[in-house]
Amino acid sequence: MKWNNELLKFIFAVLFFYLMGLVIYESFLLPHTLLDEWIIHGLVVASEWIIHLFGFSTVAHQTSLFYTIQIHDSVGVWVSPNCDGWMVMWVFLSVWLCLPVDKRWKYPLIPVFCLAIEGVNVLRISSLAVITKYYPQSLAFNHDYTFTILVYGFVIFLWWLGIKKWGVK
Repeated sequence: MKWNNELLKFIFAVLFFYLMGLVIYESFLLPHTLLDEWIIHGLVVASEWIIHLFGFSTVAHQTSLFYTIQIHDSVGVWVSPNCDGWMVMWVFLSVWLCLPVDKRWKYPLIPVFCLAIEGVNVLRISSLAVITKYYPQSLAFNHDYTFTILVYGFVIFLWWLGIKKWGVK
């Protein structure tokens, strides 16, 4: 199989951006900032709002920054730094920056799409909390497979949308 030079450049650029983000996250952001804690806190607050919207009540938190969401009479869901959506957004961004999308749209859409990804993450966390109430035995499967496929499917949809609507012709 003969490789196209443009395809190779694209793959290496995506890998470069992804590895750069991983190094920045693991070496600086995670050990030296509260970024993860604030993202997780925001996700839990937003997820609780969704859960309350559907009539569920949740257990009150004892600290100012919290990592768990628990519907009454359930074990709850712990949101870890691996589940805060940061790396999903970085995967999205690594590819997005390399896609042939008109620059007038590419950069302004970054915060919009990252917020959309976090919105999907809020729905995921809310759904997992409800699953722990009614079907706790299926939490691991839904966390590891169902919602991984849905979240990354949404990311792929955003890439497709970007190319379809704002791609350079």
